[in-house]
Amino acid sequence: MTKICERLVCLDCHYLSTSLGVIVKLRPYQNNDLQRLREAYRAGFRSPLLVAPTGYGKTVLFCYVAAGVASRRKRVAILCHRVELIDQTIAALKNMGLTCGVIADGYEQDLTENIQVASVWTLKNRLYSVIDPDLVIIDEAHHCTLGNTWGAILKHWQNAKRLGDRKSTRLNSSHTDISRMPSSA
Repeated sequence: MTKICERLVCLDCHYLSTSLGVIVKLRPYQNNDLQRLREAYRAGFRSPLLVAPTGYGKTVLFCYVAAGVASRRKRVAILCHRVELIDQTIAALKNMGLTCGVIADGYEQDLTENIQVASVWTLKNRLYSVIDPDLVIIDEAHHCTLGNTWGAILKHWQNAKRLGDRKSTRLNSSHTDISRMPSSA
């Protein structure tokens, strides 16, 4: 178990805890997919993609992953393309007892935090002022292509591992999938 400030991250137990008690406990299906993501990284994939339906808790799961990475003093950038997603991610991290920096217009910027939540549009113009992350989490990764802003950011941070998420395109699906995003995107 790793102690950071007053937060404890137990990656084998699948919960986050603070001195105030348990904050987040992953659901069984999230635990299963967390293990599948870890297996993908261990197998040498640098860009797994989590595909899951609306209501699955993708934000909670990727914030949990971000917490684990940050607990090892590594840096994480979480890319979002809408203010609602930025606010949702900040709230999820806060509910886990975590702090983050925000790189977006209208937010106070603090680049000292190990977790940065970023608007892709703002980040593209500030890339050279941000320390390269060890992990880039791409919320709604279906927007990411080589020829757009997302792709330019990933090209700039080509050495970072990636984790993408997107909602399932299947109607009324409870199906989740872990696949590989293109390494070049």
